[in-house]
Amino acid sequence: AHDVVPASMQATGSTLRTMLNHTYPAGSAFTDVGGALGGSNGYPIQLASGTLIAGQPFSFRLFNGPPSGAAFHIVGLAALNAPFKGGTLIPFPHLVNGPLPLNASGNITLAANWPAGGSGLTLWVQFWSPNGGGPAGFVASSGVRAQIP
Repeated sequence: AHDVVPASMQATGSTLRTMLNHTYPAGSAFTDVGGALGGSNGYPIQLASGTLIAGQPFSFRLFNGPPSGAAFHIVGLAALNAPFKGGTLIPFPHLVNGPLPLNASGNITLAANWPAGGSGLTLWVQFWSPNGGGPAGFVASSGVRAQIP
């Protein structure tokens, strides 16, 4: 998987945008399951890192959300994959964290050390943000499946 940096030249100026693409390596605790819903800042993407081993660092990062907007990080113990606000709600919403403030680029990083317990559980996680550029006033990141070893 490769990232792409396209240029857009117009009569009023030019812009440079980055489109992130991510595939997790074999043996990773994470799998990208798609489901991004684009808006005024492009398609949001969620990138996860870590091993999900108790006491070890992990992170869930959102890129390309609404600049200076807010996001909700949705965590489920099962996949829902249901139509929602013009997109697909990947996790069953067992836990909704937010609203979380995004920076001027529309990014946020949620990071800590992974807690003990939960061995064998599968989590489904996705960011959703209010955004007038989305089809029904919302945008969504790609979903990520996280397998706790």
